[in-house]
Amino acid sequence: EISLVNYAHNLKELKGISRPPARLMAVVKADGYGHGAVEVARVALDNGAQYLDVARINEAISLRKAGLSAPILIFGYSPPDLAPLLIDYELTQTVYSLSTATALSEYANRKGKKITVHIKVDSGMGRLGFVLENINTTPNNTPLNNPVREIEAITRLAGLTVEGIFTHFATADSADKSYANLQLDRFLALLNRLQKEGL
Repeated sequence: EISLVNYAHNLKELKGISRPPARLMAVVKADGYGHGAVEVARVALDNGAQYLDVARINEAISLRKAGLSAPILIFGYSPPDLAPLLIDYELTQTVYSLSTATALSEYANRKGKKITVHIKVDSGMGRLGFVLENINTTPNNTPLNNPVREIEAITRLAGLTVEGIFTHFATADSADKSYANLQLDRFLALLNRLQKEGL
């Protein structure tokens, strides 16, 4: 039995401890974690959330078909051949590779449209994203990989609007925050490098 009154209260509490410019995103993937995605999404939007999030494109389309017009981010991978659905349903797609971002951009350009994206970085979760722990060099100073350059390239793609960047903390709910702090340090270091590049 789900108490939507309690859920609404919890959302208001979260909104109350957030800084004023921050926007609250309600994650309603997996049918709202079994609570009913449409129902909890509506309550979330009525109680301070401004953004919704799902794992898969079909979940996002279901929310649109239920009449929800708030921005919706898809956390998971959507193949570039689903770009028409991203445009038609005005969905925001997570990207974590230049090749996928380029394919989405090319489709959007052909249609004279834009696709909104968020960039995912893997700061240590080990699940999807530009890997941050490998931002280093070999002994001869050759980069092993360079997520900064790839992210920069994505921001220059004409068919995309890059709205945000995020990571996923693997152990944030553990009493020992040392690994979460390591992930945070990696993420902030990336953001600082991107800022220095003018992003």
